[in-house]
Amino acid sequence: MLSAALMIALAGTCGVADASPPGHTGEPLIIAHRGGTGDFPENTVLAITNAVASGVDGIWLTVQASSDGVPVLYRPSDLATLSDGAGPVNSKTVQQLEQLNAGWNFTAPGVDGYPYRQQATPIPTLEQAIAATPPDMPLFLDLKQVPAQPLVSAVAQVLTSTGAAGRSTVYSTDADITDAAVREGGLRVAESRDLTRQRLFNVALNHHCDPPPDPGKWAGFELHRDVTVTEQFTLGSGISAVNAEVWDAASVECFRSQAGMKVMGFAVKTVDDYRLARKIGLDAVLVDSPRAAQQWRH
Repeated sequence: MLSAALMIALAGTCGVADASPPGHTGEPLIIAHRGGTGDFPENTVLAITNAVASGVDGIWLTVQASSDGVPVLYRPSDLATLSDGAGPVNSKTVQQLEQLNAGWNFTAPGVDGYPYRQQATPIPTLEQAIAATPPDMPLFLDLKQVPAQPLVSAVAQVLTSTGAAGRSTVYSTDADITDAAVREGGLRVAESRDLTRQRLFNVALNHHCDPPPDPGKWAGFELHRDVTVTEQFTLGSGISAVNAEVWDAASVECFRSQAGMKVMGFAVKTVDDYRLARKIGLDAVLVDSPRAAQQWRH
């Protein structure tokens, strides 16, 4: 008898409550990942304003908190990864963070060197980022810092004070953060990635729509995902690497079986990816380059 376990290596991705901009035509919504990380330094006001100008339908932002409890936009665990600073975000005050150049290590195809070392792109606060978006544009906030409660409470306070709570969805790959966001109250919280992944692979491998979809929320997963399938034997194990394409018409139908649930494809990189997303009926796609994505609709 063989028992099969599906092990999925997770690497810096995203799963996602209800927000759709007015005037949506049935094409998948284009959501700018980290404000448009392929076009400009990620999670900066520069990226956000250019993504908005390019015509995106929503913005996905990564949020941590400063040592004095102010939510700011930054993704990695070390400031040295992207900026001219060093150490964790919560080791600096917001004033110190705003002095750093978030585009210090940004490179672009066809451009020599580091174009933003002479053009500072500060680490913005969440409040500044919200102010850079139209008041009806959906926001997806990926929270990436523990302990959970201080960050969640700080984000909730900003969303309330700016009036943006109704158009914002809180997401995290860390269950403690999403649980804290649910307990906080007044926040739209994404379906957990664990539930989304389990349901997708149950549909793909068992043809069962389980666990039941959660009405009124977004769910998201990569359009293509590298996975490892492992079979356990008496004398060891067998392993197969697979590039899985788990979003299809059947999985979309499963997720849509509960009213109000919407689905997003992550890591949509090409016009062929976009056409697939449109064909199977995804509600939105998460893209790194808003400039490129706008051409896919034509």
